[in-house]
Amino acid sequence: MKKFALVALALAMAGSATPSYAAELGKTFFQGKTIVLDDNGTWTYGEGTQQASATPSQYAVESCKTAKLVPVNFCLDTSYWTETEKPTPDYESFYNNTNGSLYFGLITEGLPLTRDFFRNSILDNAGHVAKGGRDGVKVIEDKTVTLGSDTWNYLEYSIDIDGMVFRYSNYYTSVGDKGSIQVLFFTLDTVFETYRKDIEKVANTVKIVY
Repeated sequence: MKKFALVALALAMAGSATPSYAAELGKTFFQGKTIVLDDNGTWTYGEGTQQASATPSQYAVESCKTAKLVPVNFCLDTSYWTETEKPTPDYESFYNNTNGSLYFGLITEGLPLTRDFFRNSILDNAGHVAKGGRDGVKVIEDKTVTLGSDTWNYLEYSIDIDGMVFRYSNYYTSVGDKGSIQVLFFTLDTVFETYRKDIEKVANTVKIVY
């Protein structure tokens, strides 16, 4: 299991973030730019250039892909999602939405993993960067869900990193003897519910290819 993939992802978003005024939910340094998340659901560059609304474009352009390491297919709206630089080589694919406030990645592994090992590894990873360690990881949902015709495990959890709380939506499973996969989304906890439909829209396209 690639233990530090989630750690690198969290650090890439958290940066040296410190809220500076009431309208700001948070600030981060990512991909060479200082980005501020405002309380109206939009991102602004540090120099004041406002980014697009969090609402997806009305002109959806669907693109479907299959993961390389395990036979899992997914589809997304390329007018809303942009493939971007992977925070670590452990990510097979990594995307952000149009205003850079919601992230989505595929983490694949060549080994099939038991549910308990998988779950504990995810929570251990989060604990590496969470305030309070593993005990600081707040599990919000821990259940099974159906994607396509298959049962997947689902973890939703939040962690505090230097005073900024991030919430993660993690769908994970093993695919026979082919390996294992995580379909991972995250954003700031304060705006997570704003993006839940966008997360579920992608997750509901995920299916194992037999």
